[in-house]
Amino acid sequence: MFQQKILLDCVVPSTSFEQFIHAIESNDEQQIITCVFELPAPNRDTLAYFILHLQKVSQHSSTNKMPIENLARVLAPTIIGYSKRLPFKIAEEFTVNSNQTMILHRLLKLPSVSLLDDSFFKWGLGFLKIQII
Repeated sequence: MFQQKILLDCVVPSTSFEQFIHAIESNDEQQIITCVFELPAPNRDTLAYFILHLQKVSQHSSTNKMPIENLARVLAPTIIGYSKRLPFKIAEEFTVNSNQTMILHRLLKLPSVSLLDDSFFKWGLGFLKIQII
């Protein structure tokens, strides 16, 4: 039997939204990586997998018409949670979606080589290990 972890929120949970926004606005790659490190292990591992997979998808954008910009725009609302301040005003929806897209876009722009070679990805290799109970 495989050990299974269930994500109860988006891959980047709503509790981390403001932290990621701050890291993106500061334009500090190390701070962005730190935000990823601080995610719970299931979220972190899933995010590492998604980033690498979507980077591979974007490498074939001449065929599939899905460059990083399109992938971020389409998938960000599903992958990136948002700060759940209530009541949520309809007027804020565009801003929230823009911020989600900006976060995913920056994550997808991280160099694949650094993802594979640096400590950023070493923790992400956990998703490759099958744990038998």
